[in-house]
This record gives sequence, structure tokens and C-alpha cells, in this order.
Amino acid sequence: GEVVYEQYPGMRPFDNHVWMSNAKPVASLLIAQLEEQGLVDVAKAVVDYVPAAKGTAWETVRLIDVLNMQTGLDLEEGPEQRANPNSGFARFMLAEAGLPNVDGELQTHNQALLAIDKLHQPGKAFEYSSANTQMLGLIIEAVTGQRLADVVAERIWMKVGMEGDAQIGLSPQGNAIIHGLISSRLVDMAKFGMLYTPSWRNVSKTRLVSAEMLDKIQTEGQPENYLNGALGPKLNRLFDEMPRANAYQWDAVFQDGDLYKGGMNGQGLYISPGNDLVVAWFGNGFSPLPMERAARAVANAVESRLALQD
Repeated sequence: GEVVYEQYPGMRPFDNHVWMSNAKPVASLLIAQLEEQGLVDVAKAVVDYVPAAKGTAWETVRLIDVLNMQTGLDLEEGPEQRANPNSGFARFMLAEAGLPNVDGELQTHNQALLAIDKLHQPGKAFEYSSANTQMLGLIIEAVTGQRLADVVAERIWMKVGMEGDAQIGLSPQGNAIIHGLISSRLVDMAKFGMLYTPSWRNVSKTRLVSAEMLDKIQTEGQPENYLNGALGPKLNRLFDEMPRANAYQWDAVFQDGDLYKGGMNGQGLYISPGNDLVVAWFGNGFSPLPMERAARAVANAVESRLALQD
């Protein structure tokens, strides 16, 4: 529950910085809370919560496949898709920025999201995409009847002893960009991570991540899908170790239960529930030394030290 090391090269401790894709577990936590309340069934299809998905490729995709980024839709996010203006992901991002697509059409954010086509059957591959997280945001708003920023504030931010406010960016349509545009102090991103550790009591009077919820994240991913996409092999190389799977918007879940989520241009959140440890970092570019591997090494060192003490 205490900061044991911190450094702020190029910024001040009280400066806000964008989380980028580290924001994705915020959406999954909200879905998991609604699931525990019986308001969401992750075995149901997207169309059960977002009627506008009827007649689209999203219609029959189950929520669990959206959570685990295995929808089978043509939405994978990577350098190749970003560089291809015809890709579903590029069209989605252009709409998010209020720019016309390659056909000269100015789509709304939701139009571009719902226009993404089917590629293959769901549940076959870990195909990372911010479009999945944005769909979770629409589901959260549909179920709660609230704006997404208000849901995050009421269910997470106001319940945790955060040191500052957070912001969430909006698309021109007014959608909260839950897949990446949360901004806060670094310590507050670390406090979000603490919700997944035994020290959650040091930041919240209420347990926001239940033991059952954490167990689902740690055990319900599908290892056989992990390398069937672009991100799984990349993380295998960065960690120099094969994660067990991905799950609930977390990029890597290890055999020992540790969790990792990364964001574009060098953001990261590594959580070791078993070691009661959180490693959080911001960046304006990827480090020559993979921070993912460094965070994993810190967790392993803490584990070794605890074993010696025992």
C-alpha cells in the first residue's frame, strides 16, 4: 500500500498524462461489476444490449468474446491496419478523430464501429483492438442509462482515494473514448492497479474487484488463442516469457496470476496480486529496455525475497 520507488523524468508528480490503452481494464472492471450485479450476462450477444448492432457483424458476438478480444471481426489493431486506410480499424479511428474515410465519407464514431465486417468465427484468436473496448463502453451506457464518464466517476474514481481528478476524451460524436483517453496522475493509475491486490483496503473502503472477479481474469482466458494474432507473439518477445493468456482486456495473464496492460507509446500497468505489488509507468515513446520485462523482473525479485523471508 506504499510507494517504494518513484521517478518522474520529464514531468512532475502532479501532472496528468494520458493512459492510452491502459484505460481498457477500466471498461472491463465496469462490465465485471455489472455482471456480478446480474445486470450483464457475458454469455449473451452484443445485440442484447445494443439494439443498433442488429443486422451488423456484431449482432451475434458474445460479450465474453468482446472482453477477451476474440470477436472474429476485421478489427485487429496494429501498424499494418493503421497504415491501410481501407481497414475497419483505420476507418474507426478516422471517425473517432472526426476525419473522412478513404471513400470521402464522414462517419460518426458509432457508424464506423458498427460497420466493421466479420473475418472469421469468434473465439479463435486474440486479435487486439480498441474497437472492442469502445463497444464495451456502449454496453455500459446502455445498461446503466448513464454517460460513461459518470459511471467511471461513481463506480470507481469517487470510491478510491485518488489524489487528483481524471479526464476522459470525447469523440466529435460525444462518445467517451474509454479505450484510451483517460488522463490522470501516475499515482492514481497505480491506485487503480491496487484494486486488484490484497492492499485494496488502502485505497478503497469498498472492495471493487472481488476475489471471484480476479479469479475469472486469471483463469478464464484461452491459452490456445494467444499466439493467433499480432500482439500475443510481440508480448512473448518483450517479456522473454510466454504469458498464459489474455483476458478481460488485460494483454497478458501469467501462470502465477500476474496481470499486464500496455498502452501506445510506452504506458504500462503490471500487477502482481500474489506479491501485493503494482508497477505503473507513463511514457512518450517505448523504452529501449522493455519496461514489461523490467516490471516482471521486479515482481519475480519481490517473490524471491518473500520466499527467503518465509
